[in-house]
Amino acid sequence: MSGAAAADYCGVTPQTFAGWIAAGIIPPAVPGTRRWDRKAIDMALDKASGIVAPSAVLHTDVEDEWERKYEARKAARKPPRAK
Repeated sequence: MSGAAAADYCGVTPQTFAGWIAAGIIPPAVPGTRRWDRKAIDMALDKASGIVAPSAVLHTDVEDEWERKYEARKAARKPPRAK
């Protein structure tokens, strides 16, 4: 679905949806497109809300790559720890 349709599907504005993508809450568009996968959005929202335990989610290679990139972005935002 388009970005506008995906934002509407989530019940948020396109600006909020873009913020969720930047924050790693929602996966980015399908590689090479400007389209979002409804199932990927559902899984991400379920995970963010705690509805589905992360271990209960069946991961694909694409989801594993997205998770790895999300964790790297999250780690990059953390300030370094003082020694």
